Formats: sequence, structure tokens, C-alpha cells
Amino acid sequence: MDRTTGTVRVAKLDGSHPTRTTGANMTTSDVPATPVPATPVSAASAPAASVRAASVRVSDAEREEVARRLRAAAADGRLTLAEADERQASAYAARFHHDLAPLTADLPAPEPEVAAPGWRGLSPSARRRLTVHVAVGAVVAVLLLLRWAVGPVLDGPGFVGDGPRLWPVWPLFWITLSVVFHYRRAVRRAG
Repeated sequence: MDRTTGTVRVAKLDGSHPTRTTGANMTTSDVPATPVPATPVSAASAPAASVRAASVRVSDAEREEVARRLRAAAADGRLTLAEADERQASAYAARFHHDLAPLTADLPAPEPEVAAPGWRGLSPSARRRLTVHVAVGAVVAVLLLLRWAVGPVLDGPGFVGDGPRLWPVWPLFWITLSVVFHYRRAVRRAG
């Protein structure tokens, strides 16, 4: 920037140098002095960045994902078995991202996976509440079964009843039912 004239010399991409003028004789190659953030971007850096991105090596997981898409396309009838085999062999032999891209270019994009409602779809607090519910139910169930198992001993020799029936089955049924309803309600709220 020339502080006396208030003009900035701009380099042209074709390699020619702009002419320097002052004041009213300003040409299109001269720009008035305004604060412009300095960004060191050259014309060659954009293609170089794309070349570097294409030269990145692929992982086994990426190869397997492409092979999975190819198998799905063959199962849907989008590819013949011979073409699917050829593309899968190329997918497993691929070393760089640019080797994998043409293998699935003519196939539809994969549908995003929706988190299935279930234990993993619940929030941490909902999982914690459900875990506490299951733990309390399990403790109560163990206590009921212990009372049933040692009941004849505690009741003494004069135990009168209709035999060793499993009376804790009904409380256990209601405990299990409450846990199932709690789980379904949590999944419905999460989804």
C-alpha cells in the first residue's frame, strides 16, 4: 500500500504486474486502501488441498462399508453378481479414497440409520431410573423367594397350609409387569 496516494497494488493471477496510478487516475487494478484481513491463499493451494484429500489412505472400516453397500445393491438387483464381485474386489484392493469413490458413484446414497428405540435410545437419566427400578424389583424378588424358601422353618412344626405352593409368583408377576411398563413408557417418551 502506498500511504501517500492511498492506493493498494493488487497482483494479477496471470502474472502481469498492475500499473500504479494515483488519485483520480485510478485503474481497475488499484484498490482504495481499506483494512483487509491477510489470508495467504494462492491460486494453487485449492487444487493442492483436493489432491491431498484424495490421497488419504482408506481404513478397513471404510472398505467394509463400501463392500456392504455393494452387497446391498446386488441384493436389490441394482448390480449383477459379476459386477458386484468385480467392484468388491476393487473395494478390498483400494488404498486411497479416490479408489473407492467410483465404486458407489452410480448407486443411491445410503439411508441414514435411525436410532432404534430401545435401551440405547434412552437418555442417561431414563436409563438410570429404569436401572434403579429393576434393581429394587430384583432385591424385593430375592427377599420374597428367600421368605418362601425358609418359611416352613420360620413357621415351626405346626405349619398349616395346603403344601409348598409358590406364593411369591404373584408379587413377582406385578414387579415384572411394572418394569415392563416403565421400559415401554421410557422408550415411547424417547422416540
